[in-house]
Amino acid sequence: MPSATRAMSRWVTKGRAAALAAAVGLSLAAAGCGEALPEPIGLVPADASFVASVELGRILLDPDVASAFGSLPFGEDGPGSLEEALAQVEEETGIDLLQFSSIVVFGVFDPAASPEEQTGDHMAFGPGGPFAILARGSFDGDTIFERVRSLSDAEVREDEYRDHALLIVAKEDGTEIAMAVLAGEVFVVGTLGALTSVIDVLEDGEGALSGPLLDAYDALGDPLVKAAFAVPAGAFDALGGGVTDRFPIPFDPALLSDIQAVGFAADKEADLVSITLTLEYASAATAEEAADYFGALLTLAAPFLPPGAAAGLIEAIEVSQAEATVTISLSATIEQLTDAAEELGADGTSLIPG
Repeated sequence: MPSATRAMSRWVTKGRAAALAAAVGLSLAAAGCGEALPEPIGLVPADASFVASVELGRILLDPDVASAFGSLPFGEDGPGSLEEALAQVEEETGIDLLQFSSIVVFGVFDPAASPEEQTGDHMAFGPGGPFAILARGSFDGDTIFERVRSLSDAEVREDEYRDHALLIVAKEDGTEIAMAVLAGEVFVVGTLGALTSVIDVLEDGEGALSGPLLDAYDALGDPLVKAAFAVPAGAFDALGGGVTDRFPIPFDPALLSDIQAVGFAADKEADLVSITLTLEYASAATAEEAADYFGALLTLAAPFLPPGAAAGLIEAIEVSQAEATVTISLSATIEQLTDAAEELGADGTSLIPG
């Protein structure tokens, strides 16, 4: 009998071990099959008209940024340094900005708005239209939500969308600003419709931004700051006459009307600052004509500037064209940029003739 008992015990032990091994195996398999949360840009919905990103961690740790911040006139009650400002933000909001590696912002044009409204003071994205901010990093979502509840004077309510908890703040103008934490690592805040669109992209695995706007954004690389805008049809039409009036060079309105997207990037390595502007055209032929025209404009601008830092910057600007893209770029040291700004500000010099 004892031998039978020992045999039964060994069988049970082996059975438990096998069951445990199977459970661990299934857990590992599930973890391996589970899809990682996309980068924030991969959660931007397809109808976005504007997208930008900021490498917040790199910027906040840059000593030149800290030095510049310390020289700002905040007054006696203001922070004396960037470090103090970050500590104050964390105390008041529960957000440690140093824990966020990158931030992506997107907005949506109102297709019913006129070109003037889409490019003027009443732009249909931002605080007046659908927008959202996606910040990736390490943070305590519960703490952030609790601070919002305690600090907000507006009505705050909780809701849920596709199994994601939402905190919604109702503004006086009827706009609802919503917040959510996705997979514990992406904090999203924006208008309610924009935020639910982000969740739809995450849950459906489709409907993310693609096409010319994303191409323009991706082509800018990985600088500290970059942005890309989809250009509504006719947005630049009213500018054509102004260009012809001011510059004695034959101007083809297509150089503006054929722009489909505009990109901007700013980067910094040590003391060198790089600024890039890209124009995505409908055709390579128009892009080639535009590159020639902008190069001629820079040549024209030089005589209107006295010798010095500003004239040196104009000479350093490069214009290039590849297929349907025109790139205008400038690389200069912080000292060169500062000296040029002081020159232009001191004597009121303008780069625009007339």
